[in-house]
Amino acid sequence: FFSVELIITAGGENIAPVPIEDAVKKEVPIISNAMLIGDKLKFLSMLLTLKCVTDDNGDPTDNLSPEVLDFCRQHGIKATKVSEIIANKEPAIYKAIQEGMERVNATSTSNAQKVQKWVILEQDFSVGNGELGQKLHLFFSHFLWYKQRRKLTNLYSRRDPLN
Repeated sequence: FFSVELIITAGGENIAPVPIEDAVKKEVPIISNAMLIGDKLKFLSMLLTLKCVTDDNGDPTDNLSPEVLDFCRQHGIKATKVSEIIANKEPAIYKAIQEGMERVNATSTSNAQKVQKWVILEQDFSVGNGELGQKLHLFFSHFLWYKQRRKLTNLYSRRDPLN
């Protein structure tokens, strides 16, 4: 496991992921975790997780957090689970994320620092699943890459900017 402190794109630009990840979470408060991907790749993409309820062990469940449920109610969305949001590609959720991403991208100092594609994952990151360290610091691992390889491959092979 390792914490990515610097991404070097295929074009050779050095990008610090944490400020971009933090900006996305600030712009889109229903996002729990954001992981920037793009080391040695043509462009940046992002793995996103929605805020959800955790079980007694602190592991994420499929149930949306009260904050996300409030957002859903305000936008006429009946979903109560992360899986329902993804299965239905809930337009209000996807629009809110895309608009937040566009606000973050507008502050980028170069095109290489702009997030071009993103995907919502079915489950939030957790210590138990090996994506977060004990201090809840996000880790990128070969295991995570393997676990999400299909989604990552789709992000870099499709023209559609949204998952």
